[in-house]
Amino acid sequence: MKVRFIYIAIGVVVCGTLGGFLGAAQEAGAASWVITALTAAVFASLMSVSIGTRIFRRRTERRELTARPDSLERHLAVEAQSKTFLDMVLLTVITGCLFIIFPTQTNPAWVLIGLAVVLIVDFWVRHAVIRKAATRATA
Repeated sequence: MKVRFIYIAIGVVVCGTLGGFLGAAQEAGAASWVITALTAAVFASLMSVSIGTRIFRRRTERRELTARPDSLERHLAVEAQSKTFLDMVLLTVITGCLFIIFPTQTNPAWVLIGLAVVLIVDFWVRHAVIRKAATRATA
């Protein structure tokens, strides 16, 4: 397991725990400064995990030379990103139309979270397919 995934897992656990405390504080009617402090702690945790993950990724890319413009990994990522972008535009338009047609049928937050998950999975599936095709072509 790569080191950055361990940090991401720790960050998710910390953010989930703080989010649980935040929800419990709101339900219990805690003082406003407690709720504000917990909200700031969740935000700070998310930012530190995202910045730390980016730093680890950049360091690994420099060490393994995968961020160079002529590297195969960069080419695969850009191609998968460009194809996923077209899917994102189409799915966002469809989701917007569904919200217009059925405004009260679904919770928009869950639909947007689902849309984000679908797009992330779409990217990684496309990346795997493109990588497999590239390895077959070079073999």
